[in-house]
Amino acid sequence: MEDLWKAVRNGKENIRFRQRTQASPYIEADRRDITKMKDGVCQIRINGMYRFADVICPLLQADDVDEKLRAWLFDVFLHYLTCIAYREGFSVHEYKVRQNMQALEKGCYGAEICRLYRNLGMDDKCYINDGLYRQANTRESVLLFAEMLVKIVGFGTVYKNLLEKDEVLYYAGKRKDKETEEKIRLVRLLFLPLGYTLRIFWETHFGVLGEEQTMELGAIEL
Repeated sequence: MEDLWKAVRNGKENIRFRQRTQASPYIEADRRDITKMKDGVCQIRINGMYRFADVICPLLQADDVDEKLRAWLFDVFLHYLTCIAYREGFSVHEYKVRQNMQALEKGCYGAEICRLYRNLGMDDKCYINDGLYRQANTRESVLLFAEMLVKIVGFGTVYKNLLEKDEVLYYAGKRKDKETEEKIRLVRLLFLPLGYTLRIFWETHFGVLGEEQTMELGAIEL
């Protein structure tokens, strides 16, 4: 965000805002979204829904607005809203998320977590930091761990073992690989509640009574 504020400070008249085509709900913009055009104009692709959903959502969802007019209005709205945000600063939530991000990058959570975290893409890093904020403020535990695991790994299903109250089961549904193992380990270190264990099933599912697809002979993890 420092690059965004720097661009705004250097002259808002030379900025053109565009909505990001692939907008993560956990990131507004980063330096890759800021492009210097040949005519000297700075084009910024930004997720207008990140903080300004009440204003931007009706604009993006309106069917009776021409695309060129929509793009022009988006640029006008973001010029106005970004300048207000620049003067007022950012929210406590964003401040805490940034603190977590800096702590992870500096190794404050340990060398192993730092290494695993740095291997993530920007969107996954944002998911992690938002999860840490929720963990600190809402005390979410197993449900947050399950949500973060599926988000960071990108696939799989998480189960709570009713027979072993402190065990969580994760079915990946794919062959084991180093990248996936490291993502699972990072989420495990940061979000798995103390006293809980995680059991991972890779290519074969465990049997579930009443679910025929999980009860095929030769395809069940025992």
